[in-house]
Amino acid sequence: MKTEPDRASRAKSRRWIPDINSVALTAILALSAALRLWHVDFGLPALNDPDEPLFVMTALDMLREQRLNPQWFGHPATILFYALAAIFIAVGWLGVLFGRWADTAHYVSAIYADPSIAILPMRVFIVLMGVVCVYLTYRIGRQAISVRAGLIAAAVVAVNNIHVELSQVIRTDMVASIFMLGSCLYAIRAAQGGKLHHYILMGVMIGLGGATKWPSLLFMANAPGAVLNRWRQQSWALAFALLAIVAASALVALFLASPYLLLDQATVLRDLSGEARPNHPGSTGGPLFQNILWYGRHVLFAGFGPAGTILALAGLVLMPFRAGALALAGLPGALLFLLGIGAQALVWDRWAVPLIPWIALAIALALNEAISRIKAAWSIAALAATLSALLLPMAQSSLSRSHMRANDTRQLASLWIRTHVPATRSVLIEDAAFDLVARPGPVIFPLGDAGCLDAHGFLQAKPSYKKVEKKREGKSIVDVGHVAPGMIASCSADIAVITHYDRYLHEKTAYPDEISQYEKLLQHGKIMAIFRPEQGRIGGPVTRIYRFHHAAGSGHVARPTK
Repeated sequence: MKTEPDRASRAKSRRWIPDINSVALTAILALSAALRLWHVDFGLPALNDPDEPLFVMTALDMLREQRLNPQWFGHPATILFYALAAIFIAVGWLGVLFGRWADTAHYVSAIYADPSIAILPMRVFIVLMGVVCVYLTYRIGRQAISVRAGLIAAAVVAVNNIHVELSQVIRTDMVASIFMLGSCLYAIRAAQGGKLHHYILMGVMIGLGGATKWPSLLFMANAPGAVLNRWRQQSWALAFALLAIVAASALVALFLASPYLLLDQATVLRDLSGEARPNHPGSTGGPLFQNILWYGRHVLFAGFGPAGTILALAGLVLMPFRAGALALAGLPGALLFLLGIGAQALVWDRWAVPLIPWIALAIALALNEAISRIKAAWSIAALAATLSALLLPMAQSSLSRSHMRANDTRQLASLWIRTHVPATRSVLIEDAAFDLVARPGPVIFPLGDAGCLDAHGFLQAKPSYKKVEKKREGKSIVDVGHVAPGMIASCSADIAVITHYDRYLHEKTAYPDEISQYEKLLQHGKIMAIFRPEQGRIGGPVTRIYRFHHAAGSGHVARPTK
């Protein structure tokens, strides 16, 4: 016969045994972290993503100039800038503590010579933000549908190739997504009869999201749905009061997190106008409906596959009937966000990153409904088979794309240069190829109206991002095509590594001036090597290496090996 102490002891020991749902969530989060950390160092020390230098250099400038004003508000990215500045400080402090750098000046010089010193920790920070997004997707699914649905949705986000890719790049997407998801979680709680602090926190999350990326403010559309249930139970006056609380909380959070939106309005307006570009090679969109179809093909179908697309559409249809709080207090913001990015002149798959959790939640809802109608004895097997069919191809796609990022045409070209070109020859590059800057010979790069500049001298001067932008003169891309026509002669070199030319060739009628610039430069060149992307193996743009006989100091350059 069991005594009371025996029963108490056994009950206490059972509390230390995790339940199956906790184990599943832990496994999903571990998988999401592993996928995002694999090849997180892609390209380094070269910077293949053109936007990473903007965020990194701006944060570094804030520290060097000892100012809180980022002086750039295009996204506006204020919270990201502060986070990156904190990482700069932490890395520098640890380096000085362990004797890697003598002082701050040596640390800054080391960063300009090899930005991966700071870039890698910053990318790991973004990875962490991506994993938090996976967790918040689970919390929303659990809150609005069921624990099982939350786990399914989290697993789908964990392996989505676009979400994995953007979790490895220093941009605002993941940080803003956290605030958007957080605002939706509190909105759903409020819609389910939550307390006053849920409305306040919903507004705070919206405001913090706006301080990171402007479109986050569109999730204010969830507020009416969040108060609808309370209004039904009580009065119009209370409904309007709650809406006012949400809006006020959002504004307070926005301007507390990014006060210079008010204090430096001239810069805000300048940067917002600079973001509204009408075209971009490979990313120029069309009318609203056409752009939404583009996102349907490139984000929904390409990212989730045929089965995922069907399940997502089914889940959206079911949502008002099976997950009312999710439909009322989450879906309006997501739909308005879709309309917002669809109305832009450009289309980017990265702009749709905040929508990926909603696609995953719709898939989870449809699967949860289907599995619940199967006999219990078969439900686990059916769920496992369905998830395997859905998630394994998605995971394979994520791994494939990560492998391609780690095997980029630009790094293959840099390796060819280091192997075949004498160190004394001058080289023109179009990307932030820090893997070539270490060469003793001249390295030049295009910078808008300033022409082509010497990379060694430019980096030794430790330029601020403001100075770089001034030389760019607002041009969206730093390449030969955007060099001032009168300065094209400054781009003469023995060797040229051309990475943007083919992008313009694919849209000849839209970019005649840019193509003309390339033709002026390349007419006397001879192609020595071409590196092309290959699905599943090599990523990056078509990269061409040219040799010029007319350039000063030109001489023999070994031919590429077969």
